[in-house]
Amino acid sequence: MQESQPKTIENGEIDLRELVRTVLRNKRAVVIAMVLAVGAAAAYSALSPKHYQISAAIEIGAMANACSGIGSQSIEPPLQIKEKIERDIYGIQARKNIGGNAVKIFSSNPMGTNVIFLSVNSADPDKARDYMAEVCRIIEEDHRQIADRERQYFEGRLSRIREDLAKLKSGAAPFAASADRYSGISGLEEAENCSQLALSSIKYTRVIQPASAIEQLPLSPGLKIFLAAVAGLFAGIFAVFAIQWWRNP
Repeated sequence: MQESQPKTIENGEIDLRELVRTVLRNKRAVVIAMVLAVGAAAAYSALSPKHYQISAAIEIGAMANACSGIGSQSIEPPLQIKEKIERDIYGIQARKNIGGNAVKIFSSNPMGTNVIFLSVNSADPDKARDYMAEVCRIIEEDHRQIADRERQYFEGRLSRIREDLAKLKSGAAPFAASADRYSGISGLEEAENCSQLALSSIKYTRVIQPASAIEQLPLSPGLKIFLAAVAGLFAGIFAVFAIQWWRNP
C-alpha cells in the first residue's frame, strides 16, 4: 500500500500536521541521515591535519642626527622592511642559513608605529617557527650593523671634539683640529652636546614577540558535530519528502 503524499487544504497550502506525520513515519531514515552526518564530521575532525599560525613581532630601531636638525628616524623605514619581507628577500637568506622550503610570510605595520607583525600558516609548527625566528634574526643583524656604524661615527666625532676642547681650554693650540675648529669653545661644546644626544638616541632593532605557534581552530569539534547533526536532520527530512514525491508524483 502506497503512502499518501502530504495533503493540501482548499486554499492550496500544505497541511503541516500531515507533514509532521510523514516525517514521524520515516523517522528512522532521518535518524540514519543524522548519524551519518555526525560520523562524517567526527572522522573529518579526527583525520584532518592540524594547522598552526606562527606569529612574531619586531620593533625597528631608531637613530638621530641631532646636529642636522632631523629628529629620531627609523634605522630603516618599516614599509620598506615590509616590502622586503613580502618579496622574500629575507626568506632567501633564511633558507641559505637553515635550509627548508619557501614559506609565505604575511606582515603588517600599524600606522604610526615602528612595529612589524609577522605571521605564517603551516602544518609544521616547529619548522615554521625556526624559519620565522631566522628571518627576525637577519633583520636584527642587518640593523645592528647600521646602528653600530652610526655609533662608531658619533663616538669618534665626540672623541675628536673633546680633544679639541681640551687643547683650546688649555691654550695648547690656537684652534681646534676638528671640523668645528672655527667655531671656538662654545661651538665645540654645542657640537659635543649634539653628538652625545645622537648617541643616546640610537636604539637597536629587537624582537618584542618571539616566534610562537598557536593551533588554528576555526570551529571547535563540538560545534562541527552540532552543525553536522543539524545538516543531517534537514537532509533526512528532504530525502523523506523527495522519496514520497517520487513514489506518488
